[in-house]
Amino acid sequence: MAPRRHLLPAERWRLTAVDVDPERPAYAVGEGRADEGFAGRAGALHELPDGAYDVVLYRLVLHHVAYAEPLAPVFAEAARLLRPGGALVAIEPSAWHPVGAALTLANRLHLGVPVQGRRTTSRCPRAG
Repeated sequence: MAPRRHLLPAERWRLTAVDVDPERPAYAVGEGRADEGFAGRAGALHELPDGAYDVVLYRLVLHHVAYAEPLAPVFAEAARLLRPGGALVAIEPSAWHPVGAALTLANRLHLGVPVQGRRTTSRCPRAG
């Protein structure tokens, strides 16, 4: 789901919503939360032009990707999509959020792919 317009006001920003569920971007556009939207997944947005975005926002996405595939292609894609000086913003649940607490527990029990903390943060600069 696209973030609310108070984060990226329409007067200053164009927002493109992308989700694996095609109904979500369509809903975001219909509600005025995004200017355009389409179905797609992080790391496989080949139809989007290089260097066309000021901000790439991954909102509650990376913990899903990390369990299915490596994060490096997702970060490399963000670097490709961003204009020079652009920003990658990744929002993930903290350890105090129920989902974050479950991820932290799973990581400590070695049941999944670590996506929080220093290990994930250290991967970002290497991706560009």
